[in-house]
Amino acid sequence: MSDGLQGDEFTAATCYKSRSGQMFFGGTNGFNAFYPNEVRDKSYIPPVLITDFQIFSQSVRPGAESVLTAPITETERIRLSNSHDVFSFEFASLHYASPGKNQYAYMMEGFDKDWIHSGTRRFATYTNLDPGEYVFRARGSNSDGIWNEAGTALRLTILPAWWETPWFRAMLLLLGVSGVFGAFRWRIRAVHRQNQQLEVLVNERTGALRKSERNLSRAYAIAGLGSFHHNLLTQDFIWSRELCQIAWLGNREQKLSLDEVRELVHPDDFIRIKEAFRKAEKDGGYAALDIRLTRPDGEMRYIHEQFEVISDENGKATEIFGTVQDISTRKQAEQELRQAKEAAEVANQAKSTFLANEP
Repeated sequence: MSDGLQGDEFTAATCYKSRSGQMFFGGTNGFNAFYPNEVRDKSYIPPVLITDFQIFSQSVRPGAESVLTAPITETERIRLSNSHDVFSFEFASLHYASPGKNQYAYMMEGFDKDWIHSGTRRFATYTNLDPGEYVFRARGSNSDGIWNEAGTALRLTILPAWWETPWFRAMLLLLGVSGVFGAFRWRIRAVHRQNQQLEVLVNERTGALRKSERNLSRAYAIAGLGSFHHNLLTQDFIWSRELCQIAWLGNREQKLSLDEVRELVHPDDFIRIKEAFRKAEKDGGYAALDIRLTRPDGEMRYIHEQFEVISDENGKATEIFGTVQDISTRKQAEQELRQAKEAAEVANQAKSTFLANEP
């Protein structure tokens, strides 16, 4: 029996006391002998030791390539790699009166929240602990439940995998920062190249546009063409440089008021323009007519005007865009031709009269 008795049953009248005072009691499985003066209360606090350390259920022995450099009973710290996923501790309470009744408890500081009471089991196994620092503690009692509260302790370091180490994370952070910075620099260079290409394209387009404007301006000047924009909301006019040249206003684009335009247009033609505007607004937006521009000194020029009336989404007219062409030469030619025809008709009439009156 684990408590030292021959059994739980004793036979009546099978007792004996020797001359030395030793007492003998018989039972079904033998007898027990003891000195009464040696029977004491079991107040002894047993020491607790870690007696074995295992990795993957294999006991670890000290060695050059082992995690142990000394026997486990003399080891205060163990360093494990992240590959040591399963490891175990065996421990014992050094009280041998009734060792089968000794009680145990253990905990892994940094993992277990409280002590784990394992009864008479003196074995603890841990799996897949995170990298970090831990302390394994074990305590035990004697067979009468007297505990060694201090117990024993062993420090444990679980090393992280290389990809979990601070230097690797720092390297990742550095690579990340370098990548972001590199991407930023690349983006800046790409934007700079795009800006340069865009600047070249804009310069080319601007040059082409200016050339087109110059060519158009030459064409307008050769054809005697000008243009205008009339804002119906503000009653302002924008006359092109060519139109200003036709109207004796200089060699640049100008902004004119309605009164200034009224002074330049023949009064009768100004009325005709208003009628053409109303008709265009009603019938589809386009109109064309010949009008006269006059100066205070009486000089006059004829222009052919075409314009379009622009309306908003509510159908209200908001602006007018138009072109004008100087037709003074044509009008003068038409007038001279008409005068020549009239002179020819007068001459023919005079000839007919003379021939009719000849004797």
